[in-house]
Amino acid sequence: MVLDAKLRPTTLAALAGVAGLIHGFVNGSTMGPGGASLLALAGAVTAVLCLLAIVAAEVTTLRAGWTRIAVRVAGSWIAAAGVLMLGWLARPLLSA
Repeated sequence: MVLDAKLRPTTLAALAGVAGLIHGFVNGSTMGPGGASLLALAGAVTAVLCLLAIVAAEVTTLRAGWTRIAVRVAGSWIAAAGVLMLGWLARPLLSA
């Protein structure tokens, strides 16, 4: 199955890095106007890192086919919410 293709570690690291940079840019730009400090930013980064590490560790132990499909479905919903948020972020740019 194409969706179950094995990626080389360098490709996976590059994709994760790009996704992390985009997420960090969007998150950082929304925290700035609110007056969030560097400590708040470090706390948000640490919380996301811990959550992602725990979820990734749990997902790697899944062996049944239906559980892997469930994780993919959840990931697609998360990705869809991210695309929605990007569209919402770009809304002021498009309406001008």
